[in-house]
Amino acid sequence: TKYALNQIRHKQEIVRREHIEHVNEAKLQFFINISHEIRTPMTLIISPLEKLLAQNADAEVKKLYLLMHRNAQRILRLINQLMDIRKIDKGLLLVKYNEIDIVDFISDLMQTFEYQAKNRNIKFEFLHDNAALKVWVDPSNFDKVLMNLLSNAFKFTPDNAEITIVLRIGSDSNASNALKNYFEVIVSDSGIGIEDDKIEKIFERFYQIDNDYSKSNLGTGVGLHLSRSLVELQHGTIRAYNKTEGSGCEFVVRMPLGDSHFTKAEVGSSEFVHKQNTELELGLIPTYDDLVNQLPIAKQKSKTKYRILVVDDEEEIRAYIKSELSDMYRISESVNGKEALDFILKEKPDLVISDVMMPEMDG
Repeated sequence: TKYALNQIRHKQEIVRREHIEHVNEAKLQFFINISHEIRTPMTLIISPLEKLLAQNADAEVKKLYLLMHRNAQRILRLINQLMDIRKIDKGLLLVKYNEIDIVDFISDLMQTFEYQAKNRNIKFEFLHDNAALKVWVDPSNFDKVLMNLLSNAFKFTPDNAEITIVLRIGSDSNASNALKNYFEVIVSDSGIGIEDDKIEKIFERFYQIDNDYSKSNLGTGVGLHLSRSLVELQHGTIRAYNKTEGSGCEFVVRMPLGDSHFTKAEVGSSEFVHKQNTELELGLIPTYDDLVNQLPIAKQKSKTKYRILVVDDEEEIRAYIKSELSDMYRISESVNGKEALDFILKEKPDLVISDVMMPEMDG
């Protein structure tokens, strides 16, 4: 009878786990399906904002534009995180290592949070013994890891508290080959901490903490799951701990020193330089909004004979790219992949700028 009961419980547990996996997959697929629709209007907001920021000298107006820009970028970062998770699931997220100065890298990232720290009277500091430390990481993906950890630290730390980043190096003879010599980035806060039984759960996909500090679930449960996946892709580890003294917790990211742990195919451009723009986190394709129509644009003949085909099912996207490039190049447009392919085979343009998700035929 005891054996039969254990078998039933085991089967129930398998069914429960499968149900959770199906629900999580359905959630992720839902987000993926709508992400393209969200990205388009968000880019149509951000690009005109960047133009207005460049043109406006009034400090108060610029401050409002920057507030709008930061929050629009937050929405895009969330969408990109969901896309990254899907890429990792499908084995499509490629790691490209570059040698960087991790001290400068962290210092640049901190600038993004300096305004919030000052406004909330949070003591925000970076402790490191080395004036410079060269390490090999995938900069764009390691950037996402640290941004997530810092965002969480600020989210769960009250005003007038402390957030500290510590950088140190070490060795562990018992570790795997890659982590025998390592560097660590520790993000420590004096916030609400994490219940001991949830220390590992916070890295699960879509897991959210319900706590007395917020009285509700905060976030989407995506950031820490993605962070662990990105760290492990780069042969590192990430752990969370509650502080032994005082309140709050710390996240420890341990990464290999040196370059012996990756293949030549994983090495990126040696010319890579990490530059964190405090206010304007660029990287989006140019986009369009009605605001652009109100700007005086000097119409002029193209300066070269080079021909560019712009392919997108969104008329505003095509119109903005055309307005930005038409003074230099001859621009043609297509509304979907099928129409574009016919044009390319017939006209042979010098360059194609294409959306990916479109009707008829994708990009």
